[in-house]
Amino acid sequence: MWLGTYLVRTGAVSEAQFVTAVERHLESRIPIGRLAIEQGLLSISQLFEILEVQADSSKPFGQIATELGYMTQRDVAFLLMVQDERSKPIAAALVETGAITQSELNRRRAGFRQPSSTESFTRNKAAVQTA
Repeated sequence: MWLGTYLVRTGAVSEAQFVTAVERHLESRIPIGRLAIEQGLLSISQLFEILEVQADSSKPFGQIATELGYMTQRDVAFLLMVQDERSKPIAAALVETGAITQSELNRRRAGFRQPSSTESFTRNKAAVQTA
């Protein structure tokens, strides 16, 4: 995500192109329930029970699964990690959609440095204080 915002900030891609790439990234995510079945963390009946509860609430799948005692928070974190690893990277979606070429992305990536969490906190704190 940091690389994408850097590319927008430096004018390499437009905000609209970035949003399209993020949408592609999100569409490529495998549902957590499917991953839980695949990893042997839930049975089909448990999955359907969670989905029934979820249909009547605004709670995330993982929260419901832990509240029902079917998974631990560690299980949910693991599944989210697997989901992220299997999702299409935003940078790849930018190249696929023609927002940027692979060679230009590589060139821009070389000049990119992801901010540390301290730098991010300081930047966000300053933005809030000036608002």
